[in-house]
Amino acid sequence: MSFVLLNLFFPDVPVRDFYIDSTFFDSKENIVLLSKVLEEQLDLKKEDWPKLKYIDIVRFGGQHLLNKYPLSSAIRMLKPDIEFDDFDFKIPPHKLIWKQPDASLRFLLFLKKKFKIEKMEEWYRVDTRSVQSNHGLTFLTKYKFSMYDALRYNFPEHEWDVSRFLRVNKATYDNPDIIRQSLVQIANELGYKKMEDWYTAKYMDVFKAAKKKSVVTTHGNLKKTLALAFP
Repeated sequence: MSFVLLNLFFPDVPVRDFYIDSTFFDSKENIVLLSKVLEEQLDLKKEDWPKLKYIDIVRFGGQHLLNKYPLSSAIRMLKPDIEFDDFDFKIPPHKLIWKQPDASLRFLLFLKKKFKIEKMEEWYRVDTRSVQSNHGLTFLTKYKFSMYDALRYNFPEHEWDVSRFLRVNKATYDNPDIIRQSLVQIANELGYKKMEDWYTAKYMDVFKAAKKKSVVTTHGNLKKTLALAFP
C-alpha cells in the first residue's frame, strides 16, 4: 500500500511510522490502526483473518509488528475480539503447542471442522496425506502415522474398526483384543461359525478375506496368530 493511500484513509497519521519507527506498534492504538487498514484494504471478514499471510501484513506496513511477534500472535493482537485456535492459521503451529495435553484432540476437532465430518464413520476417509497437508506432520509422528491409534486414543468411546485404516502400527497387532477383532471379521467373511472351522482354513483364503488386515502376516503364521487371540 502506498503512502498516498494510507494518507488518504488516515490523514492524521504520520504514515512513515508504519515503515520506519520500530516502536510504532508498542502502542495498542497503532495496532488497531493497522487492523483497520488491513480490514478495509483486503475486505477482511471474520473467517479471513487466520488466512492472512506474512506478506499481507508487511505490504500494509506491519513489518515491525512481525519483527516482534510470530504471525499467529500478530493476528491475535490485530483482532483480539476473535477467538482463534492455534490450528486455524496458514502457518504450522509452534512446536510448543504440541506439548499441550489437549493439543492432539484440538487438532482432530480442527480437522473435523475442516473436512466437514459429521459422523464418526467419516473419519475412515481421512488419510495421512490430508492430515499432513494441514500442518499435521508433528501430530502424525506422535502416533507413528497411524490414524487408527490417533483416533482410538483421542476418541476412546467409539469402537474403531482397525481393518478400515490403510496404515496401522505393527505394535497395534500385538494387542490380543485387536487380533481377536480382526480374526472375528475374517471368520465372518469366510462363513466360519465355530472355532473348529479354523482347522480347515487355507492361508490364501484367509489372506484374501483379510484384505488390509495385516494381522494375518504380522505374526508369521496363522496358528501363532490364533494362539495369541484365543489363548
